[in-house]
Amino acid sequence: MSVNLNTKVMYKYKIVLNGQGGYVFCALLDVQIINFWIKNKSIELLQEYVLAHYLNDEDIDEEWRIPSNYRFNIFNNINSICLWETDSIELSNATICDIYKLEEDTINSFTFIKESDFNEQKLIDSFICTDQMIFKNHNNWKDLILNGLNIKMRREGYLLYFKANARGYATHDEILTLNNEINKQNIKFFTGTFGSNDFSCNIIKKALYNPNTANEVVLYDFQMLRDAREKPDFDFTGLQKVSIENNNLVMKWIK
Repeated sequence: MSVNLNTKVMYKYKIVLNGQGGYVFCALLDVQIINFWIKNKSIELLQEYVLAHYLNDEDIDEEWRIPSNYRFNIFNNINSICLWETDSIELSNATICDIYKLEEDTINSFTFIKESDFNEQKLIDSFICTDQMIFKNHNNWKDLILNGLNIKMRREGYLLYFKANARGYATHDEILTLNNEINKQNIKFFTGTFGSNDFSCNIIKKALYNPNTANEVVLYDFQMLRDAREKPDFDFTGLQKVSIENNNLVMKWIK
């Protein structure tokens, strides 16, 4: 029996993060739509309306007899502009990073959708994420808002924030395939800041292995595993008035 000594060994990995995360969303809406809700309904009903759309209640408008001019669905961009949508994990000094070495014959990354899917894989390292692992995206939240107002050709509007909390594990889309064994020192997490000032969180957008080198690998679309989604806590729907006054962006929470 002959052995092909030229067969190249490939190393396959999944990076799994454990911590706080969930689905976060922010949309820009016209003033007249939200003013209708504030005047004729309530902030509490507005929050219920947004949650109903998140849960795909298609009959809510007819059941609540909402006039057609004041209907919206931020998740389907109906009468709104999406400024941010991410279903990922927050990066903090409490976030734990696990590295799993996969079986060599693993070819389908989409089999990893719940925690138990990793039971047959080998955990080779587990550690707390540090600031040195952050490859931060210096996005400017105010620039996102100003761009949305510019698209709508408005000088004022409302931001609707939605966050469905989840706690547990998250992982990237594709399998990390390397020619050599993984070195955790070469892992960086590319993050973006959702929100600003008194309400903000650092969200993982993607991971980089060997960043800024010829061998850079990008791992996109970190998502919470199904186990973390089973008991989400729908605990936040926020409303914020934004306007341009004297060439400055003014932001005010509506309670």
